[in-house]
Amino acid sequence: MRHFQGELSSYDNLAMTYFYLGRVDKSEYYADRVFEGKTEAMFSVIKKISMSYTKRKYKNVKVTAFKTDVGNDMMKGTMNAKNIEAGLKEVFRSAV
Repeated sequence: MRHFQGELSSYDNLAMTYFYLGRVDKSEYYADRVFEGKTEAMFSVIKKISMSYTKRKYKNVKVTAFKTDVGNDMMKGTMNAKNIEAGLKEVFRSAV
């Protein structure tokens, strides 16, 4: 179910983007897909093409663990402001 969450999140972002662009018809289409939990079928040609492209594009990306667990440390209150800033910079640097 996890991979479907990413697809639904993408639809949600598309809905917001089209809304801000004034394309209410497209915004409603993607918002409906999110609310109804509609995703592309696994055997869909469109899904196969996009998954193939994504795998090719990101095949050389190496997953690295964060040096700090920013979220947990912040929730526990064990990080000071300087460490929070350093941790957030690390998170955003890894996300790019």
